[in-house]
Amino acid sequence: MSYLILKTQNKKYIVSTQVLTEPEIALKALQPLRWRILNELANKPLCAKDLASILNITVQTISYHLKKLNEAGLIKLVKTIEKRGAIAKYYMTELNALTILFNSSLAKDNFSTSNIKILNKYASFLHPILSNGKFNAKIIVGSPDIHGEYKARARCAGYAVDLALFLGSLLPFTENLVTKLDTEINDKDLKENLILIGGPKVNMVTLKVNKFLPIFFDLSEGSVMISKVSGKIFRGEEEGSIQIIQNPFNSNSKILVLAGNTHIGTKASIVGFIKHLSRVTQGNIWNKNIIANVVSGIDLNSDGIIDDVEFLE
Repeated sequence: MSYLILKTQNKKYIVSTQVLTEPEIALKALQPLRWRILNELANKPLCAKDLASILNITVQTISYHLKKLNEAGLIKLVKTIEKRGAIAKYYMTELNALTILFNSSLAKDNFSTSNIKILNKYASFLHPILSNGKFNAKIIVGSPDIHGEYKARARCAGYAVDLALFLGSLLPFTENLVTKLDTEINDKDLKENLILIGGPKVNMVTLKVNKFLPIFFDLSEGSVMISKVSGKIFRGEEEGSIQIIQNPFNSNSKILVLAGNTHIGTKASIVGFIKHLSRVTQGNIWNKNIIANVVSGIDLNSDGIIDDVEFLE
């Protein structure tokens, strides 16, 4: 996805847009009814029946236009719900604008189409953590002070810098402060989209969600990861997990967990997420519908620092 940055004298606004070099897609969107549908879907996901009621149009007509908008890549299917034996398909759009370049050479000269497609894929995969060109989450790192049930100090907070730099590369800009220590979190924070760095011994929020994780931490014998998907146990200190789950405290939010058996494993998780996000989007090797991977850190250049990973699950 591309973005427009609209500047006034006092403020900046980010507007998500699709850059077009040919008129066909724009013509599909500029039909009055489809324009109204896009306006509604920019607010929240809706199905054909909902839109028909709002716009006072037949369900059949709405379904036809939804199909055309979906084919044009202007909307996307976000969920399906069974209602009285029928399947209701809910669509939404992350676009707030269409941008038409009359000089198509500008697109060819200034950015790579393949890179834009990759960025769009990542932004869509990380929704709602990334939403409408904005970072819509809090990054929670463990406190460096002795704290929590296990009286531990976190040593992985510095790794959040690399993660934040990577996420920032997917966004136009951000002016918000998004990082908190686990000791600073309140009940309201728990309901937001979260990125948790560090295992349950050093990050109390990770401890709160541990039982909900597809790959959870068994703390009865130090710290080992157990996969609910494969049944495998992972004990290595250089092993970590990359997981995305629905927020158990708010079904409208998601939680990204980057955590290992030790701080070394946590670093492996972050390296794996940054360097191999395309692999992460493919899901678990045993169940591709579950976003949960185990990685093992690798020191490729023998300098004592993890710089790549191997996917174990």
